[in-house]
Amino acid sequence: SFGGRKYFLTIVDNHSRFGYVYLLKDKFESFQAFKYFATLIYNQHGVNIARIQSDRGGEFMSQQFQDWMRKKGIKHQTSAPYTPAQNGVAERRNGILQTMMRCLLD
Repeated sequence: SFGGRKYFLTIVDNHSRFGYVYLLKDKFESFQAFKYFATLIYNQHGVNIARIQSDRGGEFMSQQFQDWMRKKGIKHQTSAPYTPAQNGVAERRNGILQTMMRCLLD
């Protein structure tokens, strides 16, 4: 991995399908990466994030993350357990990224 990073957080804008990827050493860095992303979007576009959709991974369900989203007025929708198709765009992008990373690291 690059710099000991074993995970990545994929964020896809539902409207434009533009993607953002953050490399993480630990899954629980997702919260800090998402806070950075929210600030980036506000600074560049002057808009706050209204809604996110994710799986029910612990990194998204932590009390700290939930409290922060509630404070920011962000609605959090989660997919049903064992239904990755509900996050199809992000899941497909993850598959492509994993394939690319394997090619780069081999």
